[in-house]
Amino acid sequence: MMVGVTRRLFQGVVSGNAGATNTFTVSVKTTIRGIWLNNRSAASVEFSMAVVPNGQTKGVQHELLSAMEVVGKIPAIDGDVLNLEAGDTVHLWCNTANVLNCYISGMEME
Repeated sequence: MMVGVTRRLFQGVVSGNAGATNTFTVSVKTTIRGIWLNNRSAASVEFSMAVVPNGQTKGVQHELLSAMEVVGKIPAIDGDVLNLEAGDTVHLWCNTANVLNCYISGMEME
């Protein structure tokens, strides 16, 4: 029987800088259950998220989180879930530099 363990998958600043590393890879089957975004700038920020499946080179943007406008502090996923397989990589992006705090939690299946 598989048991789920809640873990922090990503915590940090999401940046629009080209050289920024806004990615994380899951090592086991994982369900993202919560994403919280905190925009520290005065202006709205556009946020997007894409998943690159294991062994693939192209990502698929997540419909609910693509070109989403962030003002202040919001839960980006509340009640929705995103299922990832082992080896999948998640790419996060925003259209300005160093203003968006991001926290992602998930349930890893062991």
